[in-house]
Amino acid sequence: MSIIKKVFIFVIIVTVGAYLYGKFVFDVNDYRDDITSYLSERIGYEVIYKGKIDIEFDPTARISVTDIYISDSSKDNLMIADIEKLELNIDKEKIVNGIIDVERAEIINMNFYGVNIDEILMKSYTLIKDQKYKQFNSQNFTSIEFMRAEAVVSKQLMKIDNINIISSLLSIKGSGTVDMESKNVNFEMIGTIKEKNDVIEVYQNNYPVELYNNNIPVKITGPVDKVDFSVDLTDIITKQIINPIKEKIIDELEEKILEQIKLPF
Repeated sequence: MSIIKKVFIFVIIVTVGAYLYGKFVFDVNDYRDDITSYLSERIGYEVIYKGKIDIEFDPTARISVTDIYISDSSKDNLMIADIEKLELNIDKEKIVNGIIDVERAEIINMNFYGVNIDEILMKSYTLIKDQKYKQFNSQNFTSIEFMRAEAVVSKQLMKIDNINIISSLLSIKGSGTVDMESKNVNFEMIGTIKEKNDVIEVYQNNYPVELYNNNIPVKITGPVDKVDFSVDLTDIITKQIINPIKEKIIDELEEKILEQIKLPF
């Protein structure tokens, strides 16, 4: 038997053996501490979960974790986020050796505490349009229905690409970085308003029509536990609100002027 055939057969045996081990013997809950330690180390905050961990190998290796809580132990366990479900795409060859190598993360239903990005956008919108401050929602957290991202960590810097965030009001896409040592974030993204029927009731009743179907520049910067969320509505407000008002005023002035100079014959 040639060397190539021997190697080929060996690879098949190892691959099938690893698959069967993972399928019938491996209990991912034995790695509860390893997984929470991995996540805590990666994001620099304490991570615990009260749900369960499931693993599947086909068609791709994936770990699902439910009921996750992230807090800052250095600040009296200040709550950073709670997550209903986290799915991690992993390297199936490494997991059987107890190594958790995450390639992509997806989050379903997360509350991110400290800032409500939807509320900030609505307040900015009404302040510019109606020239008055209005509060729609008193919750001090952002409800995120879905989030997907790809990340690479190098020398305490996490580079995050292909971010896709769906909140109660917005769909946001972009990229950014997280300094794992200082825990500062820097994201530049583009947001779009969801369809009226897809937003929560409080925003349906005050739907920002002028912002719909427009790209909204979004910046998220600062420490993770107290991020600064800012939106640039200058271009949209100018085109959708200010210019139409100016045109209306000019038309009304023209009518009044014409009335004043109208001759009696």
